[in-house]
Amino acid sequence: MTDINAVFDRLDHWKQLPSYQLERRADIFFSMYLPEVLDDVLGTPIDRIIVPEFPVKQSETNRSDKVDYVAVTADGRTLVYVELKTDDNSLRRSQFEYLIRAANRPPAQVLEDLQQINKASRQKTKYGALQSILEQMDLAGPRRRYPESSHVVLIQPKSEVRPWVTQMFADEGIAFSVIGFHRFASFVSGHKDPISERFARSLRLWTLAEDAE
Repeated sequence: MTDINAVFDRLDHWKQLPSYQLERRADIFFSMYLPEVLDDVLGTPIDRIIVPEFPVKQSETNRSDKVDYVAVTADGRTLVYVELKTDDNSLRRSQFEYLIRAANRPPAQVLEDLQQINKASRQKTKYGALQSILEQMDLAGPRRRYPESSHVVLIQPKSEVRPWVTQMFADEGIAFSVIGFHRFASFVSGHKDPISERFARSLRLWTLAEDAE
């Protein structure tokens, strides 16, 4: 049997390896604190339910690209797309194209697109589960809300983003925010349980690792 320190010690160590994708292993930890972080970033309360790997329909097909997380403001007015990066060197222009495509479409249309994606998919049970979550968020079903706008949030080790990233969203007129690991850690460390305290320590270590490169 091991403890939570051993889990994060391994993440700290393996993050240093060239092909290790930390975000795929650590995303569950980020998700536990994400709503309260988004409260602060957007300056408005966020629904506590979030959706991971949210499918966004491709332009010419019924296939989808996946947004790391989707949330909605508590008043239902803004759909929030969240991209998590644990390595600044992994930023690529092509990875932001689907975020821009999603944010440029009316949120109601993005949600409607799920019906076409579902029809083309063999994962009917999983899309049924997604539908149930969206109904809990009042983004589907009889109480459905229709968000009026979108906001994109990038979580990455450093608070400063590369100029071309900012320019991409500025050119499209899309609301865009960045939160670095140090700021994220400040929310995590506000929780005094052992997992939160250990996660906050790793977040700060991961920032230092990026600075050293």
